[in-house]
Amino acid sequence: MFVLLHIRGDFFFLFMQMAIQIFGEMLYCPETDYLTEFPSPASLKNMVVISTKPPKESPQSEGTRHDVSNGSESSEDESWELQDSMAKVKTIDKNVSDEEKLEDINTSDYKVNQQSTRGYKHLITIHGGKSEGTMKDRLKVDGGKVRRLSLSEKKLKTASESHGPDLIRFTQKNILRIFPRGERVQSSNFKPHLGWMYGAQMVAFNMQGHGKSLRLMQGMFKANGGCGYVKKPEFLIQKGAHNEAFDPKKTLPVKQILKVRLHLIT
Repeated sequence: MFVLLHIRGDFFFLFMQMAIQIFGEMLYCPETDYLTEFPSPASLKNMVVISTKPPKESPQSEGTRHDVSNGSESSEDESWELQDSMAKVKTIDKNVSDEEKLEDINTSDYKVNQQSTRGYKHLITIHGGKSEGTMKDRLKVDGGKVRRLSLSEKKLKTASESHGPDLIRFTQKNILRIFPRGERVQSSNFKPHLGWMYGAQMVAFNMQGHGKSLRLMQGMFKANGGCGYVKKPEFLIQKGAHNEAFDPKKTLPVKQILKVRLHLIT
């Protein structure tokens, strides 16, 4: 089971307790702070995997004012991620005023919160990465660690037109998640083929509605016994001699022609 989290920093410790208590030995916890390679599907059978943006451990000196929000709007794709500002965990005496809460945070509180943050971070198997810089930068493959990148359907379309091989090269080692654009207020869905064609492992849907896109998704995942996991075709996994990746837009020579004859009985 895959769990995608969006929780505030002051709930880190509570979630950590609940996750350990509820899932127990089913909860997969990586041995290191980050992974250089994702575990195989076989090793994750009957396990619970958590994915979110890891919090930053950045304690500040006593008596320093902490900004809760800068009032700016987050970008469309960042709104699906755990905000950095939410990761500034604060444990404060409930009896003091709001202004005092911002002004007076003592060192002992931070020790507790930093322990909570580190414990919470230890539960995260798939780290969500920031979506910053040019598309080329976002799709850069880091040899030292693997991550998950979230793109809106609009950004996927743009990336597929100019960075198709980079998308596939990224998904050969990392996880790409595609989500519907924010304007889909009536819970409509986009065509999932584009994400699958470029190796995206997670194509998010609005499950409240109906339509062709949802039927395509249901048909896709009837494969492999309907377990919810379908292996990628080899051409999306393999690399060429010079690290080149498959380009769906490239015209390839015909290898074999198949003829199919249909007989209809009415």
